[in-house]
Amino acid sequence: MAKLTRERKHQTVNRILEEARQQGLICNRAESANGPKCTIRGKALSNFGSCSYMALEAHPALRAGAAAALEQYGTQFHFSRAYLEAPLYGELEDALDVITGR
Repeated sequence: MAKLTRERKHQTVNRILEEARQQGLICNRAESANGPKCTIRGKALSNFGSCSYMALEAHPALRAGAAAALEQYGTQFHFSRAYLEAPLYGELEDALDVITGR
């Protein structure tokens, strides 16, 4: 049996990925997505490939906190942390210390 060259392996992988893309199996764009559901090309689908094991992104308290922070600070804090730090940084670091035990 002939040994596959690196180039042949790349060509094979690229061909498989292109076929999967053409069949709509990968590289899709969601029209909407919220929790375990998403809409792709007008069709509502269940998401079985999520990285969100606890669905925290949909938790009402987390969403409300994010909305409040966005309203108060905007989409980013406009200062270098070397000069000025947002109060939320300290709260987040303290919470991470508690969660991680350090």
